[in-house]
Amino acid sequence: MKKGKWFFIGLVVWMMGIAGFLCGLPSAFAAYQNNGNGTVSDTSTGLMWQQDTARDGEGYYDRMNWEEALAYCEALVLGDHADWRLPTIKDLDSIVRPR
Repeated sequence: MKKGKWFFIGLVVWMMGIAGFLCGLPSAFAAYQNNGNGTVSDTSTGLMWQQDTARDGEGYYDRMNWEEALAYCEALVLGDHADWRLPTIKDLDSIVRPR
């Protein structure tokens, strides 16, 4: 049932890697700042991202359907923030096409 469903925060990490290879690592990641608390800030858009994806109790990446991903984000407390949400298509596009 959960097989093949991507958790969007995990997708963000993958898209950042693709952006790095397509645009060149120095330029693609120049706008990102590691906050040292499990988050990364995009200095050009002001968005903050979870640095790693959700993992299950055994350390494996946790696959979730849409409803589970929404609930995960609503319950997430990370980097002194509790107002996390799933990224929109526009948010994800900002990673692929850095400004």
